[in-house]
Amino acid sequence: MTDPATYLRFYNVSWLGERVTADLRRRVFDHLLSLPPSYFEQGRTGAVISRLTSDTTLIENAIRSSLSIALRNLLLLIGGLAMLFTTNLKLTLMVLSGVPIVVVPIVLFGRRVRRFARISQDRVADLGNRIDETIHEIRIVQAYGHEDADRRDFAALVERGFATSLARIRNRTDCNLSALAEEIAHTLQSGDPERKADWIIAKGLQAHADPGLMRAALGNLLDNAWKYTARIERPRIEFGRDAGGVYFVRDNGIGFDTARVGERLFQPFQRFHNHDDYAGSGIGLATVARIIAKHGGRIWAESARNAGATFWLTLG
Repeated sequence: MTDPATYLRFYNVSWLGERVTADLRRRVFDHLLSLPPSYFEQGRTGAVISRLTSDTTLIENAIRSSLSIALRNLLLLIGGLAMLFTTNLKLTLMVLSGVPIVVVPIVLFGRRVRRFARISQDRVADLGNRIDETIHEIRIVQAYGHEDADRRDFAALVERGFATSLARIRNRTDCNLSALAEEIAHTLQSGDPERKADWIIAKGLQAHADPGLMRAALGNLLDNAWKYTARIERPRIEFGRDAGGVYFVRDNGIGFDTARVGERLFQPFQRFHNHDDYAGSGIGLATVARIIAKHGGRIWAESARNAGATFWLTLG
């Protein structure tokens, strides 16, 4: 039975995320209706649709996954500072004097990383716009035999996006993998508070990696572990690192036959369980493999039917 406080927190944060998303979509659509036709002739239809769908959904997910944790950390910070000031004023001032030395480099470096992130998003928007134009006018493209030219143009855009992503990764910073895993676990558990699972997340695991990409990679792996332990009486999900420095995500779920799956495991649109029993898009592990490869690492799996699964990964 879920305690009332947990339920109310989950409900209020979820309500806030849904409400903000609904209001944003309505206001963006109202603004679109007021724009002149010339805007849509020159603008990107795909980008506009993305603002109404994908981008607002990302905001909703950020609110649902991060807001409660941010509020909790803020309260802990305020309470901790209050206790420090009450206990030892001189020591508190000494601690606070060192904050700018730590914060200023993070802020300056963060601006550089955010700039690369914005450029990367623009490159993705270019891809979406090109796809929208080509598919919308596919009859003209095929009638004039323009397929090869479109393939070359699209490949060039893909390579530009890849180069920008590499530039962002080169400017990456230390990423607290343990904190990311705990946040993801909290989000998954909050989404189904009635379900109980043993989360075992090692403390203090850090890596020189892109936090946004690693959040996506760990999110896919932990979400799979959560999904495939749904019918286990006592689910157990672990994130840690072995003595050799290799990270792993392990569960005691239904598993799969690695010998039968082979190299298809990390290819897109591959499914190894009944879709009616375990929903999914079939691109999660392919996304993870791509992210790990961008960091100069590799990923592999060990599993057997009804014996759980372990995903091992290294980072360059």
